[in-house]
Amino acid sequence: MALIVPNTDVAGDIASEEGFMEAVESRPTKDNARAIIVRHDGTAQNISIKLDALLNSKNPPTALLVAKPQHVFIVIIYLLTHGMSVPKTISFMARDYDHSFETVSPSIAHYSFGDETLSHRLSRLILQMVNQGYLSPEPSLIFPKYIPGGTVKRLTE
Repeated sequence: MALIVPNTDVAGDIASEEGFMEAVESRPTKDNARAIIVRHDGTAQNISIKLDALLNSKNPPTALLVAKPQHVFIVIIYLLTHGMSVPKTISFMARDYDHSFETVSPSIAHYSFGDETLSHRLSRLILQMVNQGYLSPEPSLIFPKYIPGGTVKRLTE
């Protein structure tokens, strides 16, 4: 499995990389699953170069997780123009939500959190600021929910 992520120092991307690596490494069945991080500069050309190297490697991944919505269609078009069927040849999902994922068929598997989750968290932070005069220096993480789509191949056990 590979995480396709911009080469930035953004806290959310770093946390995603760490979580991705941890999730793959802590799988109960170690059926040769490997986690690969592929960092790119955000351009279609650089993403294509990185995908060339990744997918032509000795052990190419069978699943891709793309971090940013604006890169999702770059990766999908790359896969299709290189003869790879999604999800038959390679499974594909997006880390972040974009409304366009629901307007294509099959819909793109992705992670999302409801507006109410963000609103609730924001309200709690505002109340803490008003009542205590400060915000905790601890990070306030919101964990998204997996939204299935037709781009992930179902594994048979």
